[in-house]
Amino acid sequence: MDGRISITMNSEFDPDKFKANQRQSWDSVADGWQKWWKTFENGAQQVSDRLIELAGIRPGHRVLDIATGIGEPAISAAKIVGKDGHVTATDI
Repeated sequence: MDGRISITMNSEFDPDKFKANQRQSWDSVADGWQKWWKTFENGAQQVSDRLIELAGIRPGHRVLDIATGIGEPAISAAKIVGKDGHVTATDI
């Protein structure tokens, strides 16, 4: 296996069950994320900064962060777009 997850859409797929399972899975690791968040984000800040640079985000821009997880790079983008811009971040 190459590590990818494959989901086949068919009549047996239950999106509500899938979402509930995803929520349960993420909830089960939330304490670990909270404990290590600061360390992880400090290390990942360079990645967020580079993504923002590559996207060309500037003051006043509108940004959509899909599957934002714990909020990065949306939080960093919001600091750049400022009060005249807007960032929408979404996740489960």
